[in-house]
Amino acid sequence: MRWTIAVLVLLLPSVASAQPDVPAFCGTVNEAGYYAIGVRKGRSLAQQVIARATDPADVCASVEGLTSLRATVQAVVDALYVSPGASNAVRCHVAGQVAGLVAQLEELVDECMGRCASDGLLAGGVAAHLYCGLAGAFDGLAATAELERLPTGACGTAWQTSCDLAWATVAAAPSCVAYTTGAYAAAYAAVRASQCAGNPGELPAL
Repeated sequence: MRWTIAVLVLLLPSVASAQPDVPAFCGTVNEAGYYAIGVRKGRSLAQQVIARATDPADVCASVEGLTSLRATVQAVVDALYVSPGASNAVRCHVAGQVAGLVAQLEELVDECMGRCASDGLLAGGVAAHLYCGLAGAFDGLAATAELERLPTGACGTAWQTSCDLAWATVAAAPSCVAYTTGAYAAAYAAVRASQCAGNPGELPAL
């Protein structure tokens, strides 16, 4: 049988957990040890790739870039194979390397997406409070054209979705909800859409 890396990965119970579990085909203590060593090496290799392919000042600067990085690494992994004559210990070692490599990348993407969502909630909450305060002071705001939500490579939709959620939560307060419906609905929708644009277009002319 030609042991491709893809076949080995399919046999793994998990490659995205904090510490990938030892797969069933690494049943002896020796094989499990080789797998654990491989995981550590895979994580180390992933850190080297991340350091090379991302902004050292902020590895989460582009989630889109991380997604592309993950796809590139996966393509490289899929192209590898283990010689049919290799021992099961070697297969376990290689499987561990793959699991560690993939897990490290997945954890980074998850961490960055979590940061994006957190930032979106905070920014959205502040903007929503500003809207509510200004709407109360001026009996509503004008329904001008909203900012276009352009494709964003920083956080994808995670920031925008979290921002929208924060708006919905803040605007539901008794002191603000009146300025989100009826005659105020159009202005509220435009302001929320604009303020939650992760990568807004140019401000439309008045």
